[in-house]
Amino acid sequence: MAESLQTRKSYKVSARSEPFFTGGAVQLSPNGELLACTCSDEVKLVSLTSGACLKSLPGDTELITALTFTPNGKTLFTASRSLAARQWDVDTGEAGRTWKMHDAPVAAMAVDTTSTLLATGSADRSARVWDINEGHCTHSFRGHKGIVLQVLFHPEPRRLQLFTSTDDSEVKIWDLKKRVLLKQLDGHFSAVPSLAISPCGGLLLSGGRDKVVHVWDLVTLKKTTTVPTHESLEGLVTLPCTAAFPGLPSSKKKSQESSGVNFVTVGSSGLIRIWSTETAKCVLEVSALEGLPTVEKNSDTEAAGLEASHQLKHLQLLPGATGVICSTGDARILVFGPAPAAPQTLALTKHLIGTSDDIIDVCFFSSRLGDSKLAVVSNSEQVRIHDTASMACETFLLGHTDTVLCIAASQFKAAMAGGETTVLATGSKDNSFRVWNAEHGTCLGVGEGHVAAVSAVAFANRPGSNFAVTGGADKLIKVWDLSKLAELEGTPASAGGTPVPLYTKAAVAAHDKDINALAVAPNDAVLCTASQDRTVKLWKLPELLPLATLKGHRRGVWCAAFSPTEQVVATGSGDSTIKLWGLAEGTCLRTFEGHTASVLKVAFITAGTQLVSCGADGLLKLWSVKTSECINTFDEHLDKVWGLAVSGGGARLATGGGDGRINLWEDCTAEEASAAEAATNEELLKAQALANAMHAQDWPAAVKLAFELKQIRRLQGVFQRLLESEPGRKPSGGATLQAVLGQLEEEQLPECLEYIREWNTNARSAPVAQGVLAGLLRAHPAEKLAALPGAQGILAAIQGYTQRHYTRIDQMVRSTFLLDYTLTGLQVLEELENELEEADEGPLPKVLESTTASEKLAPRTSARIRSAKRKGEESVKTEGVKVTDAKLKKRPKAETA
Repeated sequence: MAESLQTRKSYKVSARSEPFFTGGAVQLSPNGELLACTCSDEVKLVSLTSGACLKSLPGDTELITALTFTPNGKTLFTASRSLAARQWDVDTGEAGRTWKMHDAPVAAMAVDTTSTLLATGSADRSARVWDINEGHCTHSFRGHKGIVLQVLFHPEPRRLQLFTSTDDSEVKIWDLKKRVLLKQLDGHFSAVPSLAISPCGGLLLSGGRDKVVHVWDLVTLKKTTTVPTHESLEGLVTLPCTAAFPGLPSSKKKSQESSGVNFVTVGSSGLIRIWSTETAKCVLEVSALEGLPTVEKNSDTEAAGLEASHQLKHLQLLPGATGVICSTGDARILVFGPAPAAPQTLALTKHLIGTSDDIIDVCFFSSRLGDSKLAVVSNSEQVRIHDTASMACETFLLGHTDTVLCIAASQFKAAMAGGETTVLATGSKDNSFRVWNAEHGTCLGVGEGHVAAVSAVAFANRPGSNFAVTGGADKLIKVWDLSKLAELEGTPASAGGTPVPLYTKAAVAAHDKDINALAVAPNDAVLCTASQDRTVKLWKLPELLPLATLKGHRRGVWCAAFSPTEQVVATGSGDSTIKLWGLAEGTCLRTFEGHTASVLKVAFITAGTQLVSCGADGLLKLWSVKTSECINTFDEHLDKVWGLAVSGGGARLATGGGDGRINLWEDCTAEEASAAEAATNEELLKAQALANAMHAQDWPAAVKLAFELKQIRRLQGVFQRLLESEPGRKPSGGATLQAVLGQLEEEQLPECLEYIREWNTNARSAPVAQGVLAGLLRAHPAEKLAALPGAQGILAAIQGYTQRHYTRIDQMVRSTFLLDYTLTGLQVLEELENELEEADEGPLPKVLESTTASEKLAPRTSARIRSAKRKGEESVKTEGVKVTDAKLKKRPKAETA
């Protein structure tokens, strides 16, 4: 218990799901480990195994139009709408050459099997071939009548042929050796977006949007077969002759190309089909969208097939022909391979969500197996279930017909299940409220009765309280009876049958404007509603009798949460504040200020002693309830943070925002405290080692330790002691200083220059700065120092302050010359010295023999004048000249000095 009440101070992102594919080009690496996906103007390198984004290749603010890997997978080529093409190193993520390829955007790219030639097809109706090593264009083929949609090299290096297809139904074969058009293949009547070469290299297959695939003999350059596909094709790949492709009947596995080849197609129907050129028939058909969210057909979509968002494209073979990968129009990537239960069957094995649009709400829940899941509501009619370990989307909750706005989870006691099961409740713009079995992904019940969007939903907290509460844009709150759902576990309804209709226990018109949030007290006795009318109201459950109205927010109230231990409720508003209200008095106890925009979600953690909140400013904030102070702020979102979920009393958090990101946070307070303690101990040890090194005059070790400590004053003291210990005490240092500075590492030189700049700004530390600078210039070439990052600005600042210091020293020297000149003009130096000797005052001390004349005279002259005044003398004889008091008063200050 003591550990759970420990104040939390910091969180870190432990896992993240972010947009990595927004539609467009996508390419699988040759080894099948990476996916290169276009994400607006960037390219994301994604792990196919985990779905995590490994690298982000920055763009030039224009959309990426084409990309391709080299056969060895080490290099990636990209092209954007800015007409710029770039070469990238996949391992380091660094950009290489950048050049202009065409006069219009590039639509297709391909690299030959030797990784020496790059082919590009463009909207300028031309295709070009580039030498990758030399970086120049070797071939430019013109004559196309439309946009070049596909380019393809012949897989055999000795057959220097390039195949192109366009959106005006043309397919052309180009001879790279003779640089001429070898043959134009006519037969299509629409755009041809896909080309493929048979495994043995003797056949060319072209798939078009005219719903046919033509097979061409590359020896006779004539069409041999036409396969009608009855769908507009967007992708086509051939299967190896001996490939044991999952789901393909053994009798259809070709051992020789002469008997025909098998190929896979995808297109507008949302189906993956395997065809045989021998029979021109489909031998296998798999629905790629089975079990995935689809749209209902109407009169328009039935005529045109599925919506464009569900069409399949960018078909590619997995390494070893163990499956295929393709993308959908709504930025999803589907991987098909052997089914885990039946390896001979082709099934969906991985589903990657490229982009999530806005994340509206998130909710933690646990399955019976004990693993943690995350339900995500995005700007769609589906609810996605993610595994928190891999952040991969596992399943969908399908049933709503419009955008889902809210979600809540609860442990529900099911009589026939013999225990508890997790249920989810969702509210949607379709004016309905649904209850789901979270483990089976099926809808248990539907509540209809709202006349506008259901924007808030909440479950009862105590076991046995089988009710849920909803609120919406119709300003109504309704209490729903869920007692009948306990009998559905194990019945056909829970297995996908017709959901049970739900009925209300109570309903009331609660507010003057939309209801944004609901919260049920831990004892299920009180309901809190937050509305856009700037008020918060408390209701008695389940009768919905009004208890109090809380006023104080200046804008609409977006969220509300009850404390698990105290009789208080926290609310967040569009006025950028969080208010803590007492239930007994109905008054505001505390106000938390710190957000710069609307507070959209708030929750209690650490047994009610702390708060977490997120808002439209993209920030996640941690608060202390006792002091009303913000403990920490976390900035990991690029847009509004709409969703916030808490698990384990605050040990884990989940946030989702308008940037499409889902962040999982873990409490790292103990970890950071341990790291800080270790860092403190290490610093103390280094400080002691530094003191020992200075005492032993081990200057290299002392300077190294001072740099590691990054304490500028301590390093200044080390250099000052070093300069003082040099033989002769030269201001510019000696051999020891040069040796120490010569041992500095490359990355320490800019740091040393910055320290010199700081020391040089102060007159007291300027001598140390000048001495270290002189030693640094002697130990390292000036060209090397000038080439350091940021060195130009640092040296300019050092030069400016150095000029000030030399000007000040020059003025001091000039002032000494004026004093010498004045005293010499009065002819007092020699006679005064004789007088002093005659007065038995003795010769000047030896310590003054090395000083200037003005320094010898100044103290004794002033002493003689003061003595004469005390005796009442009218004048003082100095070098044969009588200087009276009146004359001393009239004489200028420079002379009397």
